[in-house]
Amino acid sequence: MKRGLTRNSSLTPLRRVGATTRLETATGDIYTPEWEQFQKEVLYPRENIDIKNKNYFCHLGIQDRKLDGKLLRKIGVWAGHEQINAIRIWLGDDLPVTKGLAWGSYKELEFKPGERITKLSLWYNGARSRITAIHFKTSAGEEFDHVMTEHGRAQEYPIDIGSGICAGVEGIADQGIYDLAFIFLKPVACFRLTNVTYPTLGADSGTIAPVKLQEFKDQNLGTNAQSWKFAGSHKIATSSSWSVTMGLAVHAEMSVEASIPEVAKIGAKFGWNLSLSATHGSSRTEESSLSWEASGTLQPGDTIDLIALTRMGQIDVPYTGEMEVIMKSGYKFKYQINGQYSGVSYTEVEIGNSEYVRALKAAAAA
Repeated sequence: MKRGLTRNSSLTPLRRVGATTRLETATGDIYTPEWEQFQKEVLYPRENIDIKNKNYFCHLGIQDRKLDGKLLRKIGVWAGHEQINAIRIWLGDDLPVTKGLAWGSYKELEFKPGERITKLSLWYNGARSRITAIHFKTSAGEEFDHVMTEHGRAQEYPIDIGSGICAGVEGIADQGIYDLAFIFLKPVACFRLTNVTYPTLGADSGTIAPVKLQEFKDQNLGTNAQSWKFAGSHKIATSSSWSVTMGLAVHAEMSVEASIPEVAKIGAKFGWNLSLSATHGSSRTEESSLSWEASGTLQPGDTIDLIALTRMGQIDVPYTGEMEVIMKSGYKFKYQINGQYSGVSYTEVEIGNSEYVRALKAAAAA
């Protein structure tokens, strides 16, 4: 008989404490009657584990009684003579948790951002009382295989993996790993980052520097007034990026509903203002042109010395927000997220005279 459940199989029953549901997680126990409904909507059906066993464990990232977006980032396995002795689990950037007795032959694998499990099998001993081998393949072409050292493999039990996105691990462990289940997510449609703030954003954030676009000089050597015109355009590229380097949000398309820090003149100085909130991609680069035009009349003997310039602002600041996860079923949930925002923006073109240029150079040299 193959180990693993079909889509119509029942979910793992959770340990009951009185009238509430108990789940042991990376951040401690949670008590919530909503958890069973949440896991039906979000977690793929998996093999039943004897949760009444005193050595039962379940390692998941939980925030506000929902998943916190952290996924299995790295796994380490110790193999002994007759069993898998221990498993070490890294969720996101959390410290690792080790279950079992950590000795014997050791192997580990760290997942790349966006990497999924594409095939998973477990092996047990003849009595099915302990795990003897773990094997899986990933979407990045990686393969992990570790087996007890004294005996060969017995019956293989292929595991249904759902989306292949692994949110955690549960099982039974004491002096070895006696039972094990990888907790996979159901298919995710997309992500939406909302309620974005930049806690450290201030006038002195990032760097703001003048960029000379073009100079213009003219002199009227005649005896009559003459017209002059200073016009042009310059291509620029603005960019915005909200980093998500690990966790759930790297596995599907993400949109961002947020204001963007933009360089702007604030009083007599230049700093940062927030744009109106709009919907963006998680990373964007847009090309556009800055244009300018000025004209006038030069009297005989007069000269003119102008410069067209803009300010380029480059910024890299932390952001906080809420990540909304939309499952393909339509079910939604949110979790808090922190990341790094990077952007490049420009001011409108200014046209200044030679005195203005000298003042800029003096300010830059100070």
